[in-house]
Amino acid sequence: MSGIELLDNHEIVLPRPQYRPRYTRRRRFGRKLRRLYRRTVWGGRIAVSAVVLIGVLAALAAVPLVNFYVLGYLLEAEGRVGRGERWRNVLPWVRYAPRIAAIAFGTAAFLLPLALLSDAARDAALIDAAGRTARLLRLLTIGLAVIAATHLFFAYARGGSLLSFVRPIKNVRTAIQTVRVGTFGTLISERLHDTWKALSVPKLFWIGARGLAVAFAWLFLPYALIAAAGPADAGRLFLKLAGFLLLAAVFPVLLVLQAHFAAEDRLRAGFSFRSAFRIFGRAPVAWLIAGLVTAVLAVPLFLFKIIAPPRDALWMITPLFVAAMLPARIATGWAYRRSTGRERSRNLFWVSLAVAGFIVVGLTYSGSVVLAQFINEHGRHAVFEQHAFSLPVPF
Repeated sequence: MSGIELLDNHEIVLPRPQYRPRYTRRRRFGRKLRRLYRRTVWGGRIAVSAVVLIGVLAALAAVPLVNFYVLGYLLEAEGRVGRGERWRNVLPWVRYAPRIAAIAFGTAAFLLPLALLSDAARDAALIDAAGRTARLLRLLTIGLAVIAATHLFFAYARGGSLLSFVRPIKNVRTAIQTVRVGTFGTLISERLHDTWKALSVPKLFWIGARGLAVAFAWLFLPYALIAAAGPADAGRLFLKLAGFLLLAAVFPVLLVLQAHFAAEDRLRAGFSFRSAFRIFGRAPVAWLIAGLVTAVLAVPLFLFKIIAPPRDALWMITPLFVAAMLPARIATGWAYRRSTGRERSRNLFWVSLAVAGFIVVGLTYSGSVVLAQFINEHGRHAVFEQHAFSLPVPF
């Protein structure tokens, strides 16, 4: 027989099959399907988390003073990248974004019919306040409000998952069981405490306030010089030119120092002028890329400031500012990480190349700030509304 070998000890060695068993192929195909499924689910969660994250931050950024928290969130993400943390841990509380989306969707699904019924009751009261229809709609609105509030309370108590909003009986049974055991109040308290701890409200608010102070301290003088002369004031064009050039010079310095502040979490780090040159010299090309990304994402947003929308419509524009500034902060943190990973500065060629590039980028950004006062509804005061380094809001 061909393929059979006979050894010296009279042992017979059979040939190995040249094909793979069918069940092995099936296992490999099943593993590929499972891997594809896990990657698809992971990608879907990332996409949902990103959309929810931008939506939540945009809603918070539209509220005065609360937008300090949003700026702190962006700076914290920038600092985490700069400190070299893992990329999946860069964005604070992003893993809770799907649950936030479920809570928002479930809450809106029950409050929307209530809002429509309330509008109908209000219209009926305007037509005939003492009529039967107005009284009936008023009673229905009150009853539906009580039912919706009770259902939402038990859905939140169960954890706020998407299924908890469509299974009210299960929610009540779970609440009764926890009440009998005596852990209902403790469970809610622990969940509220964990949520408050995960959101890091005091920490991020304080980081945002100090980061805004750093930006304001560096930008006040060039912005004041640019705003000193009006569009038709030819006698003060020298001040405007001086502010234009000073802002172009401050742009790369503030880009580095604000990242240094975010990574070190020290206010003094945002004013360490010598540290800016040292950090920049270690990764000049990376900082040029970060500055280019920041300018490219920030400059087009000035066009959305031509006409101020009503205050209740700011949420329609604010997501654009948050979605643009978040990648810019991450790019800046990446440049800072590159700098801290090296102990020596680059050679003169790369430093000179980056400086020449920053001259172009800085002059472009500074020119957009100068032109912003001519197209912005707020006029000369528009130069102080800078979303690249301060609050990521249109106005």
